Amino acid sequence: MNNIYRKLNDIQFDEVIEEETMTEVEQQQYFNQFKMKNKQKQPSKMKKRTIQISAAAMLLAGGLPFMNHDIQANAVKMIENITYSFKDIITPQAEKYATHINETISISKADVKLTDVFINDKYLTYNLLVDAKGKDNALHIADPLSVKINGREMMEGLSGSSEYLKEKKVHSDIGIIHLREIPPQGKLNVEMTFGSYEGNGKNFGYKFNVNPSELNKKVKSKMMNETVLVGKEKVDVQQVSINPLSAHIKLSSSNEFNYDINLYDENGKKYYFNLISRHEESGEYQSTLVFNQDIDSTGKIDDLYKAKSLDFEIIDNGKTHNGQNNVKNKTNKKALHVEF
Repeated sequence: MNNIYRKLNDIQFDEVIEEETMTEVEQQQYFNQFKMKNKQKQPSKMKKRTIQISAAAMLLAGGLPFMNHDIQANAVKMIENITYSFKDIITPQAEKYATHINETISISKADVKLTDVFINDKYLTYNLLVDAKGKDNALHIADPLSVKINGREMMEGLSGSSEYLKEKKVHSDIGIIHLREIPPQGKLNVEMTFGSYEGNGKNFGYKFNVNPSELNKKVKSKMMNETVLVGKEKVDVQQVSINPLSAHIKLSSSNEFNYDINLYDENGKKYYFNLISRHEESGEYQSTLVFNQDIDSTGKIDDLYKAKSLDFEIIDNGKTHNGQNNVKNKTNKKALHVEF
């Protein structure tokens, strides 16, 4: 197999592949905003804990080159026989609501396989498997650079997590692309371009169609606009939205503090939501939190979707300092109540 990879690396292509690189200053800014970490997946008897990655405010100026099969090699790849998708990561319901891509591209350092994606609200969530040729450490060669929907650049930022699947010898990158606006209804033509974390690799990408209509029909949403006092700070809980694959909470505050939320259902199950994006708008900070079922949660998305009532516990983590947050204040476990 190693001989095959060496031969693939020597293949020359007729078409010129244009590449756009970042300056050292741009790379440093990017690294400071988005730091990928990796961990080995724990044995099945232990609770898996993925690594949180803070939202990166990586605004794109547009115009990145898109490549699809120009650098893909014609060979049987080990990663094509590996199955690990949202059906395994989130819920079996993903088989019904996610769009299955299962397309593999080979580049010089690894084989990468986009397994599935789903779009809800202003977020595109994807799972990418990376075969790093048996190495335990991620090579950081699969960072999103661009997402075009129906020909328009829509990527505004990103967040996500990464884990190393030791038994499969691949990395699973779960990314959440923050879109500039909610995509239109119906079938969407999507182009995703990836590149090297170090900024010195070849760009590659995928083209596919997504129709989020079925998932959108299943969204349960509550407009709340309830103000809660967290310590001495007022927080406006605006909306909670739950679908079969993910859930979001939207907050508004006059400060730039980091807020997390624990939800508790009528059966006592706990659902942890962490901050993935925040922006200032007319003097108010608008925050979006996403459900993270792998960290400090006792319930899964299937349980949350079926919940009839939810109580809110809001946690004030203060401002980020040296990449760390510390709990400053938090409410009781019934600061707010909502019923579906």
